[in-house]
Amino acid sequence: MHVFAKFVPLVLGIAIAATRCGVDAPTRGGMSWDAGPGVQTTVPDAGETADAGPRAPCPDDVICIDRLPFHDERDTTASTVRGFDRYSCAAPTNESGPEFVYRFTTTEAGIAGIRVTSRGGADIDAHLLRGLDANTCFGRDDVAFSRFIEPGTYFVVADTWVDRAGTVRAGPYRIDITWTSIPTVRCDMRTETIEHVSRGTLDLPATGPVVLEAHLVTTDEPFDGGWPSSGTDGLARHHALSEAVSGFVANRGEPWAPFGEGGSMFGQGSSIKPPPDREAWYVNMYWRRRPTVDTRMIVRQPDGGALAVVGAAGYETGPGSATAVGGATEEIHKFLGTAHRSTLTMGFAVDQSLPFGPVRCAP
Repeated sequence: MHVFAKFVPLVLGIAIAATRCGVDAPTRGGMSWDAGPGVQTTVPDAGETADAGPRAPCPDDVICIDRLPFHDERDTTASTVRGFDRYSCAAPTNESGPEFVYRFTTTEAGIAGIRVTSRGGADIDAHLLRGLDANTCFGRDDVAFSRFIEPGTYFVVADTWVDRAGTVRAGPYRIDITWTSIPTVRCDMRTETIEHVSRGTLDLPATGPVVLEAHLVTTDEPFDGGWPSSGTDGLARHHALSEAVSGFVANRGEPWAPFGEGGSMFGQGSSIKPPPDREAWYVNMYWRRRPTVDTRMIVRQPDGGALAVVGAAGYETGPGSATAVGGATEEIHKFLGTAHRSTLTMGFAVDQSLPFGPVRCAP
């Protein structure tokens, strides 16, 4: 039987612990890690809600996580577990190598972030499951991803990829699992008409294709001359900064904003550099009069849905496409589960005091 801690919002550097459930608890330098702060809660039995019922035992060969954020380092060559070969979220991918399975429970809705780093020629992929069943997979990446989750019990599988030649790419890896609470807010948008460069006017809220935008240089990045020298110069550092500030874990792949598109330098959307916590969630439209920086815009699925992002407008004008209603960062698209030119709804928030980033919309 195991007592779990209620998850807390992401705070980098908090110590964590894992219980011994069929495998050894993670160790560092031969010593078990100390437990970090947290409010104790119980783990539900199958079929019960996350905040009620007797504590469930930790399954055999599962690492049960006590607290988030969580860090672990292992080597899949040391695992005898091969319970998962393919997952519904990436059915063609051969994951028949050995794996380690982790379990965590939350009594709150929020964002789980998972990052896996393979080393020494290994290729370990992370999968997020609603149960010990590969058909319940709803998140997967070989680097990092985030998913919104409701209260409940979830499993993370660090599994070994088998390449097309049949080579089992087992080996050392490290994994980090984070937790970020998101607020529930009113997602009301103003009804208004703006002057639009390619359309003449645009009625807001507007629904249509939304471009996946490249990254802008922020106020917190040290570049000689103030700007990158290429589309990828300093980009890895920027991605790490964005993740640390926003708390949003993702396999970011977009380069700097192109040279000559909205500015005279790579990563320049305008003469105003956004702070990193705004840049992760910036949005744009092809407006004739750019709004004041940090004007809040709501971005959400056209069917309304429960999830949305509060974007920071005013840092860039674009995209130049006459068919797109606007642009949004890859972080916004990844959170909403959309891609370049997916159909979304954008409009100015009625409440201009909303926090930037992912939110849950009140009914």
